[in-house]
Amino acid sequence: MTQAPNPKPNLANTRLDPDVVEKLGKVFSLMESASDGEALAAVRTLNRVLKANDVDPHVLVARMKNSWVSDEHKAQFTAKVEQARAAGRAEGEREATARLGLRDDFDGDGADASADWRLVARFVGRERHRLPLRNRDDRTSDFIDSMVALAASPHTDLSPARANWLFDLFGKLGGKIT
Repeated sequence: MTQAPNPKPNLANTRLDPDVVEKLGKVFSLMESASDGEALAAVRTLNRVLKANDVDPHVLVARMKNSWVSDEHKAQFTAKVEQARAAGRAEGEREATARLGLRDDFDGDGADASADWRLVARFVGRERHRLPLRNRDDRTSDFIDSMVALAASPHTDLSPARANWLFDLFGKLGGKIT
């Protein structure tokens, strides 16, 4: 029984030895010489380096044309990067929430604010990044920070003007008072 010969590997997709790559890089830089003699010597050196390392010039060209990474690996890498970004965003939100002492009082989908203005202040503080750009000025940011700080104090009440502004921001974030 004869064995089928091993399939010949696709050399265009195999990795070159780092020493060969370094030699080729030096040779390529010599090819830019203004001296015709040096440029010709570089071409001949290129041929010798390729032959000594069993690298076919056509394979070298194929390596330069072909991507080193398959489309499947690129897709897997992209998916992992997106997962890492999502995990990073979630972790950043958790850390910010913990740092500011905020809780998930509202989920943002028609949250009920009738219970306490403190819950509204925490919600607005947590979700301020979703406010329209015209509502992201320093004055509004300072107001939100002060409301979050006041919400931590159990014996504080709001003036009607502050309550109106806070609940206006709450409404812009999609909160509902039922």
